[in-house]
Amino acid sequence: MRTAAGHVRLGTAIEAARAAAGVCETPLDRSLLNWHLANLEYANAAELKQLSLLHWDQDDPYDFTGTHSLLPGGNTRIVRELAKDVPIVYGCQAKAVRYSVADGVEVESHDGRCFRADAAVVTLPLGVLKAGSVAFDPPLPERKLGAIRRLGFGLLNKCALLFPYAFWGDRVDTFGSLNQSTEERGMYFMFYSYARVSGGALLIALVAGEAAQAFEKIPPAEAVSRVVSKLKGIFEPRGVAVPQPLQAICTRWGSDPLARGSYSHVATGASGDDYDILAEHVNERLFFAGEATTRHHPATMHGAFLSGLREAANVALTLDPSRRRKEQHVTKEVALGRSGNSEPEELLPDALTLANLMADALRSPDVEFLNVSAVLGGSVTFGGADGAGADDSQGGGEAGGVPSGGGTAAEGLVLARVMLPEGADPADEIKPKLEPDVEAEANGAGEAGLGVLLGADSGGQDQAGGRDGSIDAQKLETEVGDGAGVPIYLAMKRWQLDVLRRQGTEQGVLRALTGELGFSLTGRRGPTQAARELAAEIAVAQRLRRRRQQPRQLPNGNGAARRETTKVAAPPPLTGGAAGLAKLEREAADFLKLAAVG
Repeated sequence: MRTAAGHVRLGTAIEAARAAAGVCETPLDRSLLNWHLANLEYANAAELKQLSLLHWDQDDPYDFTGTHSLLPGGNTRIVRELAKDVPIVYGCQAKAVRYSVADGVEVESHDGRCFRADAAVVTLPLGVLKAGSVAFDPPLPERKLGAIRRLGFGLLNKCALLFPYAFWGDRVDTFGSLNQSTEERGMYFMFYSYARVSGGALLIALVAGEAAQAFEKIPPAEAVSRVVSKLKGIFEPRGVAVPQPLQAICTRWGSDPLARGSYSHVATGASGDDYDILAEHVNERLFFAGEATTRHHPATMHGAFLSGLREAANVALTLDPSRRRKEQHVTKEVALGRSGNSEPEELLPDALTLANLMADALRSPDVEFLNVSAVLGGSVTFGGADGAGADDSQGGGEAGGVPSGGGTAAEGLVLARVMLPEGADPADEIKPKLEPDVEAEANGAGEAGLGVLLGADSGGQDQAGGRDGSIDAQKLETEVGDGAGVPIYLAMKRWQLDVLRRQGTEQGVLRALTGELGFSLTGRRGPTQAARELAAEIAVAQRLRRRRQQPRQLPNGNGAARRETTKVAAPPPLTGGAAGLAKLEREAADFLKLAAVG
C-alpha cells in the first residue's frame, strides 16, 4: 500500500477528495482553494501533480521552531561574512570533473583552466546535475544517478518591484491575491513587503506552480505590467493609488543554465532516502552538499548551510587518518558509556534514538528474506555472497564466519529486523510476554538471546506496550516505523537467524521467533546493555567498516587504462549523535542571529 501511495500524485488525490466531498464548487470557493493550492506549490517549487502523495512532506517533523525572520540587508550579509578570506574564482564555469582514488580530483573549466585537489565538495544544483551539463569521469554511480532522476527540481519565480513609497502601508508584511483559473492560480498569488528591511519600498510578487513555467516565457516589461495591473485591482477599489515602479527585476530560474530551477521536492516515485543517496561520497574523493542532500531540511538556506558543515567535517576526517582514528576511539567509548565520567554517559537514553540508529543500520542489510532483514555486528561476515553459509552450531564456533569467544559483547551478534504485516495485531502474531525487569532468554543462548521491543518505560507502561502485555501496533509504527508494517528489532546469533531463514512463510518466522527460539519482548526502561553494546558496535563499525565496490583506474602493461575493483572504506559522518547535531544546529542559529544584528 505504501509503495503504491509513493507513486500517487498529491494533486490527483486532492482533486479526488474535493470531488467526492462535493466542496468548493462556487467560483469564490474555488478561488480560495486555488490560493491554498498555489501556496502549497510555492512551498515545494512544484506543481501538485508532480508531488508524491506519500512523501511530499517527509521533512515536516524536522522543521525548526520559532518565527520567520527577515535579515536587514538581505541574506547576502551571511554569504559575505562566510566568504571572508576564502579564495573564490568568479566567472569560471565548470565543464568536467575527473576523479580517482590515486590522483584525487581535477576540475576543468570552460575557459580551459584546471583546478586540482585531493578531494572536492560538489554543490551543483540538482537541476544542473539532472541536465548533465557538467561531465563526471568516471560517471557517477548508478545508485546516485537514480536518486538524481527520481528527485524533483521545480520552479518558483519572483518579480521584485521598487516603488517611490510603500502605498500598501507600513503595517502589512504579506498579502494575497485570488485567481479563478487553475492554470493561473500561482500567478502573483502572494506579495511580500521588504520595506522595513531593505531601505526602500520594495515589494516582491511570487509566481508558483504551472504559472511559474509560463512566467519564464513572458517578456520582462509585460510581466511587470501585469503585476502593476494586479496591484491596481487590489488597492484602487479601496481608494489607494498605485504608482509606477522605479525599478523591477524578474527571475528566470528555470532558464538559468547555472541553476535549471529553484529547489528540490519529493516527486512521485522518490522518497527521503534519495536525499541521503545524493549526499553519499564517491571514492572518498567527491563529496556532495547543498539543499538536495539533506532529507531533514531540503529546499532551505539553512539546510544547504548545514550540509556544507557536514561535508567539511567528512572531508577533514577522510584526508586526515589521525583524526579518523581519534573519532573512532571517542565515538566507541562514548557510545559504550565509558567517557571517563564516574557515571555512564547515556548516549542512547531512549527507544526512539536507538530505533533511528537501527533503522539507519538496516538501510543496506547484509541479508534479506521474507519479513526479515539483518546486518552483522563487529567484523562478522556470512560465508556466501547471498548470506548462505555453513550452519553455526548453537555453541558458536567459526562456521559461517562467526568467531568464538573474545571481543565485545556485540561480537558474533546479528542485528535483525522482523516486520509484522501491516494491519496485523502483534499480540495475536507474537503473543509476547512482557517482563518489566528481566532480559529475555532464548534457549540457553545467553547474552545473545535478546528480544528487544524498542520502548522506554514511562510510569510503568511501555511506549508501545500496555500494562496488560498488549502491544499497540499503530503507536509502535508511528514511533519507530518508516515502512509497511511494524518493525521489531532483535539481537541474536547466526544460528538463530538460520532458523528463521528455514521458515517458509512470514507467519512461520513469527512462530519460530517465540516458539522454537523462545524470544520474548521485554518491557524495560530503555534498551538492555547488550543491545546498547550492539548499537555502539554498529555506530562505529558500520560507519568505519562498510565497504563498497569502487571502480579504480590503473595503468596496464601497454600504458592504457584498465578497470580494477577495490574496496574503499566510507568515512564516518561527523554527527556526534543527536547531541552533536543539536550542537551544530545551535551554532548555526547563533551565527544567523549575529548576522541579523551585526
